[in-house]
Amino acid sequence: MKRFHITSQILFLLAVLALILTATPVKATWPPQGWVYQLQNVSIPELSDVSPDVVVIDYSTDGDENGEWDSDQIQALKDAGITVLAYFSIGEAEDYRFYWQDGWTPGSPEWLGPVNPDWAGNYKVRYWMQGWRDILFGTATGDNESYLDRICDQGFDGIYMDIIDAYYYWSEVVPENEDAAGDMIALISNLATYARDTRGMGEDFKIIPQNGEWLRYDASEVDVDSYYSVVDGIGVEDVFYFGDLDNDNPYNPRSEEIDIIDEMIERDKVVLSVEYLTNTTTIENYYDLAQGHGWTPIATTRELDQLIYYPDLLTVNERTTTPLPTTIGINAWPNPFNASTRVSVDLPSAGYTEIRLFNMLGKQVMLLYAGQSSGSMTIALQPDGLASGNYMVQIRQNGNQATRRVTLLK
Repeated sequence: MKRFHITSQILFLLAVLALILTATPVKATWPPQGWVYQLQNVSIPELSDVSPDVVVIDYSTDGDENGEWDSDQIQALKDAGITVLAYFSIGEAEDYRFYWQDGWTPGSPEWLGPVNPDWAGNYKVRYWMQGWRDILFGTATGDNESYLDRICDQGFDGIYMDIIDAYYYWSEVVPENEDAAGDMIALISNLATYARDTRGMGEDFKIIPQNGEWLRYDASEVDVDSYYSVVDGIGVEDVFYFGDLDNDNPYNPRSEEIDIIDEMIERDKVVLSVEYLTNTTTIENYYDLAQGHGWTPIATTRELDQLIYYPDLLTVNERTTTPLPTTIGINAWPNPFNASTRVSVDLPSAGYTEIRLFNMLGKQVMLLYAGQSSGSMTIALQPDGLASGNYMVQIRQNGNQATRRVTLLK
């Protein structure tokens, strides 16, 4: 009987092979099927164990430079096959960040705008000014101390840019900049060039703006072409379940925005969709809706302080259309507004339709539409001659009605 001997050389080779196999990182999946959006209470080991295709986290455990992740921690996520994106607010300044200086007030420095009334410590910024741009992606001295430099040094795979819709604030609510949309696209493009070329991160460095989908129509054709050429996709919030609640708004799709967002899919871009939901049935319905459009969904809470992930709900579905509403739906975006807002309505049936604007005393101040209609439609509301304050948009059709409060700021 033959005997087989395992020599010490073979044992050595087997050990080396095992080491290579265990040290080889898992290849990240792009476009992603599932993702996690968490900005607080992040645990690197827990994220690695869950291993979604994409995670969006802050560059720091607590937002400031004392809690910055180190490159080994980010690499541990990448070794688990995760594409790691850094949350990166470019349309507002945050007073807990490393760049904030004592004594700053709106207007000093010049680029610092008013405080965001909905988020304490967040300030609007004139993002087209050089002082803010230097903070975001480097200065002429090349000291590699900018916000984006820190993200690149940590080894992130890309940036998830928030407050893109700040352009609307500066062009409509406080009309200081007629080309605010074009300037926002220029900022996004410059950030992409700085990371990919100047810092050598390469073309695989992901550029994902959150919201601001109306850039598609509010910027010039040349700017829009530039926008699509540099971004890898878009992040969107509150598209199917839209309302005034922090979590668990009712099904209330923003139909026109959905059509714009679908253009990203048609251009082979990624859509990272988030809805703030806790009800199990609603979450399941949302995943079906989002994946039917080819979007990548996550349902979480608006606090973004928990690791929430639903891998069992992730499927690869053929793209479908948004189901017809069963009740009248009405939305307005932006809201509050200054020069104009867009009123979107969803009608489950055909019939004579009236859309009117009332003040808070119940007096009609404007007829927006009257005629036969069905399906989805959008109407521009331009409040010429109206004072600042709250108003009610009302739609009536076939004995049914719906209302939406809007706020005019001048």
